Amino acid sequence: MRVYRLAILTSLAGLTVILLGTAVYALQTPSSPPATSNALHKITQQENPLRAQKQGADYLAIVADEPGFMNALTPLLTHREETGLQVTAVSLAQITAEFGDGEVSPQAIRDFLQFTATHWQPAPQFILLVGDATFDDQLNDNNLLPTHMLQTEDGSFAACDSWYTTFDSTSSTPPAAIGRFPVQTAAQLTAVIRKTIAYETAVTQSPDEPWLQRALLIADDEPYFDIATDHLEDNLNRSGYYIHDFHMSQNQDIYPYITTVLNRGVGILNYSGHGSETNFAEGIAFTADDARLLQNEHRLPIFTAFSCQNGTFTDPNQDSISEELLLTENGGVVAAIGTSGRMKTHDSLLLSNIFYQHLLHDSATTLGDVLMKTKTAVHDNDDLATAVQTYNLLGDPALQLHHPPQSQIVKPIPLSGATTLVNDK
Repeated sequence: MRVYRLAILTSLAGLTVILLGTAVYALQTPSSPPATSNALHKITQQENPLRAQKQGADYLAIVADEPGFMNALTPLLTHREETGLQVTAVSLAQITAEFGDGEVSPQAIRDFLQFTATHWQPAPQFILLVGDATFDDQLNDNNLLPTHMLQTEDGSFAACDSWYTTFDSTSSTPPAAIGRFPVQTAAQLTAVIRKTIAYETAVTQSPDEPWLQRALLIADDEPYFDIATDHLEDNLNRSGYYIHDFHMSQNQDIYPYITTVLNRGVGILNYSGHGSETNFAEGIAFTADDARLLQNEHRLPIFTAFSCQNGTFTDPNQDSISEELLLTENGGVVAAIGTSGRMKTHDSLLLSNIFYQHLLHDSATTLGDVLMKTKTAVHDNDDLATAVQTYNLLGDPALQLHHPPQSQIVKPIPLSGATTLVNDK
């Protein structure tokens, strides 16, 4: 494949963009090296069949055919290439034309990804789905890039993006890590990409920032959630985190404390308890509406919710709490992992433990790898194999993880008084 570039793009060698179109423009991101003459990058594109020889990518973005999406994605592709990945972006329309006989369907996307896993060199390690989805089988304004709806044990259905990368249960090759930006507009996509790059810039350039060393743990008011949160606190403490833990069994009125700590900044946010699409603990603790009001700016945590439905993204009428946290422009989170279905409490707590074992004690360096390894670890467990498939990553699967030095001493956040806070050092 041949991709033509202007001379000023020598820093982008190897970047491949496949779609129907003419040109992509992207302003240089803060993490990019200083421009020598012009901060405006231009990449000229050329159509190329997806089954063509000598195709390959470490990082593959599948992009919904929405105005401005491919332009908005360019800074992230540039950033990923600067981290050493070979990157490619493909439009959903091209996949549909070559693998779906012109029909948009989850099966067409899966067939394409199975082809890349078998024939591309290198085969993709990371798959990013760019576009929102709904549970509606009929294409509508919100179903920009469909997901697979998995039938669960209780007969209901839940979104399962990892279905796209699971081809052969007997294969010894781990599937690619997959994540999604559940965006509906180019402005939302731009905001999420800025947050992704800002987080990684902090991780690589300022790893000793106090907010990166802190974790906020929230427990619903039942004993097993208290026990699970205490266990996670011990593990995070041993890994170098300073912990803020709020137990609703001790205090139901924790909302102002949650917003205080989040606005000051934490590296990890975890909720353990009963939930729904739009709230923690029946809305007493935190809701999707509250997420829109956060102003933690670049101090962006990874959010994990091992509770019912906090991680869904397929309701055409409302955004979930994970979506709101991810899409909030002036704060929120950099990525969210949660379930799109209903969970047994026992299963969710077991999966939480396995996930954090991989996050804190494994060699995985990206968030997508941690979730993929969690799913692989319980593949042969009949009780957990279906449940874990309902957990999705809303965010970039190649997001670089932060591991604080265990000797780091982090200043706690004073929680008395006002909830409007300033930057913390």
